[in-house]
Amino acid sequence: MLSSKLKLNRHCLYSEMAEAALALCCPVCLDVPRNPVTIPCGHSYCKSCITDCWDLEDQKSVYSCPQCRQTFSPRPALKTNTMLADLAEKLKNLVPEVSLCYAELDDVPCDVCTGRKCKAVKSCLVCVVSFCELHLKPHRVSPAYEGHKLVTASCKIKEMICPTHKKPLEIYCKTEKQFVCLLCVLKEHREHDIVPAASERQSKQREIEEMQRNSEKRIQRRESELTKLTTLMETIRSSAREAVDDMEKLCIELTDCIKAQSLEITHLIRAQEETTIRQAESVQEQLQHEISEIQQRDADLQMLLRSEDDFLFLQSIRSLSNPPMCENSPRVNLSHHGFFGHVRKSGSERKNRIMALLEESHVQLSEKVQKVQIFLPLHPKHREDFLQYSYNLTLDLNTAHNNLHFSEGNTKLTWGTVQSNPDRPERFDRWWQVLNTEGLTGCWYWEVEWSGTVVIAVSYKSINTKGPGNECGFGHNDQSWCLCCTSSQYTFWHSNTETKPLKIPSSSRVGVYLDHGRGNLSFYSVSNTMSLIHKVQTTFTQPVYPGFGFRLGFLGSIQVSPIA
Repeated sequence: MLSSKLKLNRHCLYSEMAEAALALCCPVCLDVPRNPVTIPCGHSYCKSCITDCWDLEDQKSVYSCPQCRQTFSPRPALKTNTMLADLAEKLKNLVPEVSLCYAELDDVPCDVCTGRKCKAVKSCLVCVVSFCELHLKPHRVSPAYEGHKLVTASCKIKEMICPTHKKPLEIYCKTEKQFVCLLCVLKEHREHDIVPAASERQSKQREIEEMQRNSEKRIQRRESELTKLTTLMETIRSSAREAVDDMEKLCIELTDCIKAQSLEITHLIRAQEETTIRQAESVQEQLQHEISEIQQRDADLQMLLRSEDDFLFLQSIRSLSNPPMCENSPRVNLSHHGFFGHVRKSGSERKNRIMALLEESHVQLSEKVQKVQIFLPLHPKHREDFLQYSYNLTLDLNTAHNNLHFSEGNTKLTWGTVQSNPDRPERFDRWWQVLNTEGLTGCWYWEVEWSGTVVIAVSYKSINTKGPGNECGFGHNDQSWCLCCTSSQYTFWHSNTETKPLKIPSSSRVGVYLDHGRGNLSFYSVSNTMSLIHKVQTTFTQPVYPGFGFRLGFLGSIQVSPIA
């Protein structure tokens, strides 16, 4: 008992000394004075603090006290306050625990401090008061406060008290998921699942720690993916640069080739022009010579007609009556189309063919460029999500069995009488089936309207097409995957293995979603909602071709119109 009183008296002494230290603190730095000095008005400051203040007033040559604002001129000499210095030093030695940490805007202030408040370090749930280090001393040393619950200083201390019973909220009701006091447990919550708040905290803390461990694992995975993505991005940039360089090189080579061929054709045209002109000039000279001979003969005949000598006339007419020999005269091509017109026409036709080829190549290259991607999309859930991958089917008539008939722009497929189509290696000759024109990779979605009994499939191009064996039928080999649709059920076939029954059809429209990269193939019943019929997880090693058909002995129709 005496020891407790001594502790309490000692604490009171410390408190008084600490408050004295607070009263003696420098008004500028708010700390125990260091090298204290006194100015003429009687106030004391740290020597460095008042020196800094007056240095700012040197330009005015008028100096003031920061506390009472009394002015001095000239600048007063500073006198050391020996008594204050000794007192401050003794107070520091006697009360080392004192804290002059004042509360900032975001701190919890001490409820006991008067004037400028110090920062609170603890809150008492019994006193419902927050204390700074100085005013917390009675709770630490006095037996009277032994039962008080101290928590980290909080501005919400009142929220930690039961509003009904005014007791600390130290117990957690798991039933109501709220804090309660001891009296609440004995009354309103006595039938509830009650645990100490600390126990519930430990439980939740373990959950949080598990969440943090999972988060750390996810972070590690994401960091690994980020590293891979960074490497992949550099690979993409490098690949893109190489592709651009190759395209530029290709364009230069094509341009050089066209220029070289153009120059060669130009030289050939010029050479042919010179040869033809020389031939024409030779013919021209020959024709001019013949004209001169004919003109000379005509002049001789004219003179003969004017002659009156019968003997001379008859003698001369014998030699002049035979015309010059012109049978060997060259025949001149007088075609008005121009001698090099066919060359220009051929050049124009070649230009058109090259332009068409370039346009086709441009479209193909553009499609391939657009297919470059690094993000594998998430599996869609709603039809709107699927439609972003929509694909419009184009049936390859060269693969169609001769009993398959097409209508409505080759989008509707039915069974009919045998047609005499040319036999091709890719045409199915025994199974009533047809493939799409294009093989697919990446993510695609298409829809099919059906009736009767039909098969909706995807297949490798390498599937056999000749003969009645299973190697040719959709779903009866490892080259194809097939959904068989009837009015009573769906069944799925792959490698000649049947999965049935899947479900009763509720719609005449089937949607097919392909994620080639992830090996996902899903079939959906499409109406107002998307209902999964069957999903396949595999590894595709080749592009897959959508395929359709009918089972032997069963009829129906298939419509592959573009998705609306």
